[in-house]
Amino acid sequence: MTKYFFSLCLLSLCACASYEKVAYQEPPDAEKLGGVILEPVLKVRPYYPQKAKENGLNGWVMFEFNVGEIGEPVNIKVVDSHPKGLFIPEAKSAFKKWRFQSIKKDTVKKQFSIVYFE
Repeated sequence: MTKYFFSLCLLSLCACASYEKVAYQEPPDAEKLGGVILEPVLKVRPYYPQKAKENGLNGWVMFEFNVGEIGEPVNIKVVDSHPKGLFIPEAKSAFKKWRFQSIKKDTVKKQFSIVYFE
């Protein structure tokens, strides 16, 4: 009886340690959020988290930001991500190294960009 209980506990722990596969979700539409998607002129690939790789997960993180004087993203905010929270640290680390074309200071539209993990 103890062997069965131990096996059941071990299986429960293994199930808790793995990520559940989730249906892919598209990023939000930037226009509906009152902005535009900016494409970088320099893109640094993010590190793919090992747990995500092992579980075959892909996703994205959408940032709202402003373009600084030398094209760097500043005032970075996470708008959304999928799966929730999984890729944010690695995406933000890579995104800070991206560079964009300078834009006019009086631009009223919000600027967005998306880091994909595929």
